[in-house]
Amino acid sequence: MQQKGPVNLFVQLLQQRSNSESVSSLVERRMSHGSFLYKRDDMNRDYYIAQTHFIIHSDVPLESYEAEEKFTHPAIPALYDIDVQIALAEKIEVPDGDYIEDEFCKIWLEQGLEIRLYDFQDTYPDVIRSEWDGKSIRIWIQDVIGRICMKNFRPWSYMHLERVLLQHHALILHSASILYQEKAILFTAPSETGKTTQTDIWHRKEASVQDLNGDRTVLLPGPEGWIACGIPISGTSDRCEQISAPIAGIVLVSRAEIDSVSELSVVEKVRHLYDQITVCSASAPDAERALDLIMDLIGSERMLKLNCTMKDSAYHVLKKALF
Repeated sequence: MQQKGPVNLFVQLLQQRSNSESVSSLVERRMSHGSFLYKRDDMNRDYYIAQTHFIIHSDVPLESYEAEEKFTHPAIPALYDIDVQIALAEKIEVPDGDYIEDEFCKIWLEQGLEIRLYDFQDTYPDVIRSEWDGKSIRIWIQDVIGRICMKNFRPWSYMHLERVLLQHHALILHSASILYQEKAILFTAPSETGKTTQTDIWHRKEASVQDLNGDRTVLLPGPEGWIACGIPISGTSDRCEQISAPIAGIVLVSRAEIDSVSELSVVEKVRHLYDQITVCSASAPDAERALDLIMDLIGSERMLKLNCTMKDSAYHVLKKALF
């Protein structure tokens, strides 16, 4: 019997842990896809995200995104190596047994092995298979489809990034992030709330502001606090840099008629962070690990709610609160 829809493990965990408040519901987890400009062909690549080194070997030429070139050298020392193998297959094998159906793939968990089956561009069903065993990633592309569509193939979308980075103590947060005074400000909220608008306002008001990422930010604990790291996935924003910096604040964006900054309760912080991070819907251990990291994050870093208009006045209110 097939299992459909991600199990909301986080709600159960939070309710078990919370003595003072409870959470009734959270939106489902979503995997993320990037959008980049292709640049060159290659068979083997080395990329760095946070403290993880991805070593990619492909049996067929891969076209590189322009943004990926920024991640061929580490921003911080790499502690982990992940081997990624990409190959064509005459036929894609479909596993037996129950699976979880996520928005972009079907997920099987088999004795420590995670298997994902993907459609390609909503046209070709079950033509890409990826496996993650905790140490390496294997990706198979159906031969005929692969030879036709390799120019539109984006390996990052099939590399289990949220699981790999979570295993290495990092979270992927849905956020538009900037650097100001050598510290990162992360604007997080559901899509179409105004995250990018807020970063654009800061660019207009402060000439020294730099983009970190327009859609996703990796959060990593360090010896002196958490740091924000770049990732070569940025939605449709085309804003991503290989930069790592300490965090000035995580800002929950909420539209309002009057600009103000307010504090959040512990449960509000946890709920909103979990709602905006990428977590594998099929893995109870991942939900547990993510919750542990979130609790550490909110105990270490500032998180505020920005009730804001889409005007420059929002910048003044937030700057006063953070700096």
